[in-house]
Parts: sequence; structure tokens; C-alpha cells
Amino acid sequence: MVLAVILGSAVPAAATRVYLRHAPRVGPPPLRVVVKNAGKEWANCVFSTVELAEQAPVGSPSALQFATDEPLWGRCFFPQALGANRPGDLYDIVTVDGRRAWEQAYETPIPPLALSHLVPYGVILRNLFAGLSPGDHVVRIEGLRRAGKSMQRVYEGSFTLRRVR
Repeated sequence: MVLAVILGSAVPAAATRVYLRHAPRVGPPPLRVVVKNAGKEWANCVFSTVELAEQAPVGSPSALQFATDEPLWGRCFFPQALGANRPGDLYDIVTVDGRRAWEQAYETPIPPLALSHLVPYGVILRNLFAGLSPGDHVVRIEGLRRAGKSMQRVYEGSFTLRRVR
């Protein structure tokens, strides 16, 4: 289940249940990129019109631009396995054109050895996308993990969304 707020409207938790699908681990995921800067590290999100497995090979279908009528999946990687975590420890912040537009806390813990999670952003963000003006919009996803009383960035990614009506 996911707690979500999208410009004042809730998203059914059932729409986000598929994000826990994971492939068996066989070494580091080929599409994962880990950034290290000033003693901190985070990984990337890869976006596609199809579900990408955690171990999807380089060259798998991915995109940086989507139309509102296309499926939109995000495979968001962690810099390392999260280990033990609790409901609400993983949190997404979504900005559109530089403005904070949506946020969610995942109520289901991520499996401790997982190096990523799959998110059906096209379904979850449908109401947000429907409210955008026609044209191109830059959407940024930032994943945070609760660490004590602070939040640490664990992934980020962005894409352009073309609102077509």
C-alpha cells in the first residue's frame, strides 16, 4: 500500500502493488549507475513504456520523453541494498517544472536484498499528469530513505512528459 497525495487527491493503493516485483540477484544490475559526491551516494531511475527487470541488460527499452497516453514505468535503483527497513522508510518526491507536485511514502518495506524497485508511475501519477497544461513538462523523481531523524537521497531520475490535450 502507498500513501499518496496528488494535488489534493488520493491514489488507490492497489494501483501501486506491482512495484515489489524483483528479479533474482545475479551481480550488480547492468542499468544501475551509482553517483558518489561529498561522502553521499545515490543511484538512478530508468524509465520505460514496459516493465524493466532489476537485471535488465544495457540496451533495454528506455526513454527520456513520454506522452500522457503512453505507459510509464520507473525502475529506481538503490546505491546498495537497503537492508532492514520499515513501512514509510522509503519516500518519493515528484517535482514538475521545478515545483513540488506530489509525494508518497511506501507502506510496504522493500525486500532487504533488493537493489531497486519497479514503480508504475504512469498509473500513480495519472491524476497529476491530467491536470498539467498542454505541452512539455520536466518531471523529476527523488527517492529518499529515512535514516534516524533525517532523510537520505537513494535515487533520482527525470523525464519529459508531453501533455497532449
